[in-house]
Amino acid sequence: MVAIMQDALGFITSLALKPLQPRSLIKPLHASSTSNPESGSSRQEFIRFFFAAATGAMTAATILDHVPRYAQAVSADDVDSDKPQTVQTYLEDIDKYNLKCPEFPKNLEWVNTGPLSFQKDLRGKVVLMDFWTYCCINCMHTLPTLARLEKKYADKPFQVIGVHSAKFENEKDTRNIKEAIARYKIEHPVVNDKDMAMFTAVGVNSWPSLVLVGPRGNLLSIWPGEGNGEKVDSFIEGALAFYGEKGLLDNTPLKISRPTSVRGGLAGSPLSYPGKLHVDPQQPRLFVSDSGNNRVLVLDRNTGGLISAVGSATGEPGLEDGDFDSARFTNPQGMCLSADGRVLYVCDTDAHAIRAIDLEKKVVSTVVGNGEQGFDYSGGKAGKAQYLSSPWDVVLKPSSSSLLVAMAGTHQIWEVELPSGKASCYSGTGREAETNAGNRIDAAWAQPSGLALGGQALYVADSESSTVRELSLEGAGKTRTLVGGSLGTSLFAFGDKDGNGAKARLQHPLAVATVRGGTKVVVADSYNHKLKLVDPAQGSVKTLAGSGKPGLSDGKQGVQFWEPGGLASDPTDSDVVWVADTNNHAIRVFNVASNEVSTFALGKDVPKAEAGARKGEGGKNGEGDQQAQRSILNRRRARVIDLGPVGKRGSVQVQVEVPSDLTFTATRTSEWQLLGVATGGTAATRGVINKESTNRGSALVTIPSAATEGAVVEVESAVYFCEEDKGVCRTDGVVFKLQVTEKGPAKVVATHIVDKGQKSRVGPV
Repeated sequence: MVAIMQDALGFITSLALKPLQPRSLIKPLHASSTSNPESGSSRQEFIRFFFAAATGAMTAATILDHVPRYAQAVSADDVDSDKPQTVQTYLEDIDKYNLKCPEFPKNLEWVNTGPLSFQKDLRGKVVLMDFWTYCCINCMHTLPTLARLEKKYADKPFQVIGVHSAKFENEKDTRNIKEAIARYKIEHPVVNDKDMAMFTAVGVNSWPSLVLVGPRGNLLSIWPGEGNGEKVDSFIEGALAFYGEKGLLDNTPLKISRPTSVRGGLAGSPLSYPGKLHVDPQQPRLFVSDSGNNRVLVLDRNTGGLISAVGSATGEPGLEDGDFDSARFTNPQGMCLSADGRVLYVCDTDAHAIRAIDLEKKVVSTVVGNGEQGFDYSGGKAGKAQYLSSPWDVVLKPSSSSLLVAMAGTHQIWEVELPSGKASCYSGTGREAETNAGNRIDAAWAQPSGLALGGQALYVADSESSTVRELSLEGAGKTRTLVGGSLGTSLFAFGDKDGNGAKARLQHPLAVATVRGGTKVVVADSYNHKLKLVDPAQGSVKTLAGSGKPGLSDGKQGVQFWEPGGLASDPTDSDVVWVADTNNHAIRVFNVASNEVSTFALGKDVPKAEAGARKGEGGKNGEGDQQAQRSILNRRRARVIDLGPVGKRGSVQVQVEVPSDLTFTATRTSEWQLLGVATGGTAATRGVINKESTNRGSALVTIPSAATEGAVVEVESAVYFCEEDKGVCRTDGVVFKLQVTEKGPAKVVATHIVDKGQKSRVGPV
């Protein structure tokens, strides 16, 4: 996401951050002996300090054009987050400044909680603020890191606060933010900073940015961009230890009031935020990426009835191959069908992979990608050895055996060769911009999110530049902008205006589809809640349907959509477009000739995904009141070890050993889960395996007092590891079984030695 630098003194020149070069706050100035930790620093010093942090290469003197009062700022690279002592020294130094974090303005709207204050509700807690905007792919990449940190420090005085500082006008609406929170499954408090008041006051300059705040409301550190998870984790751990020794922490839980249901749209729909669609040209089949349910549906296009459901029946995410029932996806988006109609290729977006659904054999396989987000701008490897970054849409490349993929995470178009799965950059430098060129490699894209073919032209919904662009598939691959944007690095030329070229305005379009023999392009102008028609020959766009306000209404007049994210041409009728009306949880049908919109009726046999339900043994061993828990393992592939008896209120010491040629996965924390006992009380039933080195980890699991005599309990151990030389990351799972008895040992050791030969499921962060 492009960086914006602002401060109370005026606007500072915009900076473009490279998300592949994570940056953290500079090492603090050495405070004078006369500073008062409770008095706070002046506004001028605050701005100097945080602007120096944001730019990394700049010093405080450069920002305000004079020598800092205390000393010159030093690069944050000097703070080695892998060494606890350097973090401790940093915290001791920065704490002397007591740089007060600005309070949240009183007029802001909150989600998942009531209004919060650093000096009241959050006093005594280490707080991590996530400055984000829900359109931003880099912000989406940060959410799993936040979820991991929340889980790791769930029993500590630590709190994540999402500060939603909108880029687009549509994102300022709290109703739309609530839908994004539900779609992304965010559970922490979020404040709607719609006018960027907090963004500006703190001195943030990019989306995303993470800001760490101490228990006195004192600013500790700032990390612009994505990819800073390990550093942030080290600082949180250090801050909890540092302020815990000072007796400044308060572990009283916040009152989190998550709504039981915030979902709007089509009442009773079995779909959840459907992202993309594809229409079979040979058979009456409609393919639906039921993204929020982590599955792909195959429907009868005539009746709406279910042909197949591919993926977890419970909505469980993951990256797992196998039959239609055991396969797992994570936020699947774009799809395309092989020329013979046998294989459906799927962008498994949050699993960072391209999947293949064999519709005849009824099995799912992975073509390329491995569940880990990649930072590769070139590619060239095949299968699981090649890392991808949020593939969002896919088409068959004409006259070839390749796929073209909108790689939203690296702002590029990639090509995937079939059947080898070799993937490499096809177009784009990786810089997030609206830059056209005479050859495809020198062009720059901005989070491409939708693709459509028209002859030898590839049409692209370039969402962050708010444009529809064209990439020629002939010759060197010339690119041009058809409508919207402003040509260049500014990604803020958006709005809602019909017209020609750069005089027209769109707002974060997510999908395109060709109609009338490929001569016209329909664009889902998603944040304007409209469908528009683009004429590539004229370079013009005009509104077809949609009032511009979110809602659900059919007909010819007063039609409403709600952030439509997917379009599919109908091969049987060149005037018909199928619409994934994402926030309405509905499939709509639009006829260009009649200008009429209708809602496609799904058959009653289309099942809902009952997310969170656990298959199998609810109520076993007399634990009829236990809360349904979902396994963190692939139980079919996990090894089972019987450890015998364990005493009531005893403990299980889980010890993990990873072979020397492997390492723990950096972007996902290994974890354990206790099954077979009632939830509640003080004993945790889920937690993380703490890394003691690159190859060893441990966790202590306490048997709750609620466990009944003779109950059989299970400790699941899920270890995420990588083979760096092969670029492959996997999961190894073990289930330890124990029987609770009064006379059992007070402590049992459970040793989990990772077996890299296990073909365990890889689940993305």
